[in-house]
Amino acid sequence: MSLKTQTYYPGLDAIRGVLIILVVLSHCLSPGTPVFILYSFHMPLFLGIGGFLIKRDYIRNTSTFQILHKYLYRMIIPWILAVCIYYLWRRLLSIPVDSQHEILYPYYHLWFVPALLGMVLSVKLLEYWNISYKVVLGASMLLCLGWYILYREHPDNMIYPWLYYLGDKRIYGYFGFFYLGYVLRAYPDVFPKVKMHYVLLAAGVSLSLLIVSVYFPVDRLVSFLPYWVLNIGLIYWAIVYASEQTLTKNSFILFCNKQSLAIYLYHYSVILLASSFLTIKGPLTVALFLITVIATYLTVYLTSSLPFVNKYFFGYTKA
Repeated sequence: MSLKTQTYYPGLDAIRGVLIILVVLSHCLSPGTPVFILYSFHMPLFLGIGGFLIKRDYIRNTSTFQILHKYLYRMIIPWILAVCIYYLWRRLLSIPVDSQHEILYPYYHLWFVPALLGMVLSVKLLEYWNISYKVVLGASMLLCLGWYILYREHPDNMIYPWLYYLGDKRIYGYFGFFYLGYVLRAYPDVFPKVKMHYVLLAAGVSLSLLIVSVYFPVDRLVSFLPYWVLNIGLIYWAIVYASEQTLTKNSFILFCNKQSLAIYLYHYSVILLASSFLTIKGPLTVALFLITVIATYLTVYLTSSLPFVNKYFFGYTKA
C-alpha cells in the first residue's frame, strides 16, 4: 500500500508522542544549547507530519465551511477555552496580560492552533487556485528563510514595523515544512527515493553544524542551510521510512500522541504555577519538567474519561 492511499501510520503516532514530550521539555528548560537544539526541529517536524496527514482529495473536494466544521471540536473550541483559561489563570497569578497584542500574537504556546488551522486553509486556497506545488514549495521555503533571518532569534524584531500586523511570524516560517509533508503524500512519486542512512547522515551533520554555530556564531544566512537540511531530512525520514513502522508500543508515548492537543494546551499551566512561586533554573528545570509531565499526564488521563471534557477541552472526538 502506498503512502498516498494508506490510512494509518503507526510510526507517526510514536514520533508525535515523543515530540509533544520534547515540546514540554523545551518550555521547562532555561535558554541554552539544549533549548536551541529542540527548537531547531521539534515544531517543523510536528507540522511536517501534520501536513502529511491531510489528504489532497479531502482538501480539494471539501468546502471551507466543512473543513472549519471538522476542526470546530478538534481544535477551535478547545483553543478558545484554553485562551480563556490562561487569561483567567494569569490574572489569578498577577501575571501581566496584553489582550490587544494577543489578538495577533496569541499567548506563548497558544500560537500553534491558529497557525495550524491557517496552514490547512492556505493549502485549500492554493489548491483552489491550482498553483503548482513546485512554485508553492519554493516560495514557502523563501518565506522560511526570511523568517529565519529576521525573526527566529528575535521574534519582536521591529525593523519593518508594518510586518507587526501580519501576526505571529512562525506560521510563515514553518509553512514550508507543513507543505512539504502535504506534498510527500499528495505526490509520493515525484521525489527521488534516498537511502535512509544518507538521510540520517545529512540530518546528523546538519544538527552538528547548528550546535557548532551556537559556540562559533555565523551569519544567519549561513546557519539556515543546516537548519533547512535537518528538518527536510527528519520529515523525509519520518514519512518515507518511519511512518509504516511500529516504533513503540509504549502506552505512555501513545497516550501522549492521542491526547497531544490536551497536553500541548494545558501543560504550561503547571509551569506558570511553579514559576510564580519559585525561581527555577539549573537542575530545577529538570525537576520542573518531570513534575509538569506527571501532573499534565495524570490530569488529562483522569479527566479524559469525562466525555464533555474530552470533547470540548481536549478536542478528542474519536469514539
